[in-house]
Amino acid sequence: MNENIIIYTETTGLDPDDEVLELTILKENGDLIMSERFRPVNKLMWPEAEAVNNISPEDVRNMPMMPEKAKHIENIINNAWGIIGHNTYFHINMLKQSGINITNNNVLDICTLYSRIKHHNYSKPMWAYRTRYALREMIDSYRIPPKNFRYSSLNKAHAVRELYICTANFIRNKLAQIQAKQAQKS
Repeated sequence: MNENIIIYTETTGLDPDDEVLELTILKENGDLIMSERFRPVNKLMWPEAEAVNNISPEDVRNMPMMPEKAKHIENIINNAWGIIGHNTYFHINMLKQSGINITNNNVLDICTLYSRIKHHNYSKPMWAYRTRYALREMIDSYRIPPKNFRYSSLNKAHAVRELYICTANFIRNKLAQIQAKQAQKS
């Protein structure tokens, strides 16, 4: 697959023993590759996460476990040109914790792109920014029309895609303005 993908997960929590409950993978153009729920291998209950993602043990009782789909998921992720997400390394680590072997290191976190805009600095390398922003804050800052970006990795993946497009376009335009000003000075 010679294109970027966008990933988003819903999980049983944030700890090293937590697992993926739901995974969505989109193509960069917005086409759906997969959006599936999974029954955890080790977790039986996740009340704190359920209060946030509205995925109950009953909702995933008859779903496959992630290891059953591991080869398919690994093939998609590892053959993509790059992985785009919001707090992307969190999602990658959660997938790894759930038994997915990810070897693709071409990762783009939209929080990093957004940091350039938030801090009005377009010349520092992208790795210089470590600040994280809530998905809702980023959506609001771009005035993206309200949609239901909660309760589903599919909805959140589409939000990440919109943010990626908005942020990349903003930076592209800002860099063009800076280059035009520098050319005028020469």
